Amino acid sequence: MEVSNSVKSKHEQILELLDEVSISGKKLGIILQTVEDDEFDGRHVTLKGKKLKNFSSCSYLGLDLDQRLMGGAIDAITRFGVQFSSSRSYLSSPLYGELEEKLAKIFDAPAAVFNTTTLGHLSNLPILIGDEDAIILDVSVHSSVQMAVSLLT
Repeated sequence: MEVSNSVKSKHEQILELLDEVSISGKKLGIILQTVEDDEFDGRHVTLKGKKLKNFSSCSYLGLDLDQRLMGGAIDAITRFGVQFSSSRSYLSSPLYGELEEKLAKIFDAPAAVFNTTTLGHLSNLPILIGDEDAIILDVSVHSSVQMAVSLLT
């Protein structure tokens, strides 16, 4: 029997850990689930015929079903389509600037809006983190944070 003396890289170890967590979590029914609902009330989901309280939502302010925001989204979609497919470096929807101005007023600080979390992390973290700053991440930090930090090292 041949014994390998190779040591697993950090990357291989992380992939193995994620694989183990995914397999175990799926078997336990706590991850990789699909809701059965045709509509959402913002608080509950139906899984395997049971109506359950949803503690996995990322809608921290509960605004995902706010009638004013839904109306605004419908208006924006009607006027600009479901996606303004262009890099903001070249061309931008006027809605981004309008939103940034309003957020800057609300928070009395500069604001930047991105259409995805990934673009926000990739654009901002390299600017916000300096050469003398320490970066500490755990294995479950969002992959886009990991990507942005990898650009710095």
